[in-house]
Amino acid sequence: MSSYLRQSRLGLLAAILVLTSTLSADDDGGDYKIQLSDWSYSRARKTVTAINHVVGVFNVKNLTKDDIKDVSVTLCYTTSTGEKAVEPVTKKVGDMKAGESRKVELMEDMVPAFEAYEVTVTYAGNGKEAWYSSSDMGQPQQKSSALDKGVANLIILGREGGVDRAGQFNGSVRVKNQGTVEAKNVKCVINFTDDKKKNLGDFTCVLGTGKLAGGAEQNIPVHIPNCPRTYSGYLLKVVCDDTPAEAADFTGVADVEFARFAFKREPKSPDLKVTARVRNGLSDAACNIVLKLSFTNGKKPVKTFAFTYSDTLLPGEDEPVAFTIPAMPVYDGFEQALTYEKHGGAAPDAAKNTAVDKEAAPTQTSSDVPRFKQLPDVEVIFTGASTDPDKTVVLVGAMRNGKDVPVKNVVITAAFSMPTGGSVHGDKTLSDVIQPGEQRNFILKAPNAAGFKDYTFRFTSEPVK
Repeated sequence: MSSYLRQSRLGLLAAILVLTSTLSADDDGGDYKIQLSDWSYSRARKTVTAINHVVGVFNVKNLTKDDIKDVSVTLCYTTSTGEKAVEPVTKKVGDMKAGESRKVELMEDMVPAFEAYEVTVTYAGNGKEAWYSSSDMGQPQQKSSALDKGVANLIILGREGGVDRAGQFNGSVRVKNQGTVEAKNVKCVINFTDDKKKNLGDFTCVLGTGKLAGGAEQNIPVHIPNCPRTYSGYLLKVVCDDTPAEAADFTGVADVEFARFAFKREPKSPDLKVTARVRNGLSDAACNIVLKLSFTNGKKPVKTFAFTYSDTLLPGEDEPVAFTIPAMPVYDGFEQALTYEKHGGAAPDAAKNTAVDKEAAPTQTSSDVPRFKQLPDVEVIFTGASTDPDKTVVLVGAMRNGKDVPVKNVVITAAFSMPTGGSVHGDKTLSDVIQPGEQRNFILKAPNAAGFKDYTFRFTSEPVK
């Protein structure tokens, strides 16, 4: 979770958080029936009849195909740490027809300075939906009471602070773990920039004990020394270790399925290590099992990766798998899809199960399962693929020397067929000496190969004399 702040015109060290709504006007809102948007407010320090008169304005929309009765909204202005700044104000919106939108204004007097707000929407049938913004200028975001199962998901509910004359950032951040799994190695990371958006550096501190239980909410002090005293803005994030999806177990369906994912990064490494288990719930053996993982950050796709299970999985078998995703960017969620073949035929409902990623999933010209055949020769296989944000395709492969003599300078070249015609090439050279029976793992990169239709590969090697 991150937030961007700018210095005030008065040169004060306090900052204003600028957030945009995580929902567009066309978003279905998940389980929410009401959507809030277009927030703004105005303040009159003194009017004829009142002091500190504030008018909050936002749009209310019925997302459903049915009428909703007795809609009411309650607005509460809060401090940066989530404390109530003034008593909430409520307005009855009334009945709303399917798809109807209304502009709502809530007026309140004697409102002190506030830095955030919360809105509660209620309607007939005991309906209740919570919204919030950790900035007075930010758009409302859903604040679901349901926790994300099997993951740690940190969200910022409020913040305050700034850099003092000694260059130390002092403040606090109100954080909630929206997941069911304990967040570990919880840190606050602040990236400062100048007026030309030039990076002035990242500054980090551990938040509290470094842990936050699933569903817990806490206001945690932040103290980071040696920060720049002159800057234009900064990005504040709260991060934690990638957490195993402990609750995501097998469903028991009569199909092939992956479950019990766990993710781990090694210190100072951009790669992500993944472990999971694969189960065959079919009555037939399954082979050519390809798992595609699609990672997102704030609903934006950031990476896709395809992993091939290289063995035949017999009926009822449940086997562990492990692989590494290279250069994995920051993410906060993922989805999986898989394809496979029955031993001797295609899987049932193949069209339904198939989710080929045009930017990542490899299509090899051979129909063989990608595993070494133990030939008395050099062998090369590819077991996974992904696409980086710069449209570089990354193939994860392995090489085996089945000869009875050492080899060197193994050159692997992949040719990617593009939808517009022509091809894009990538190559990898293993220059070290590889003894008989030894294996090497490698990564082959092909710039601008995103969206390829399929690929072929070839390789050469030199015997060591």
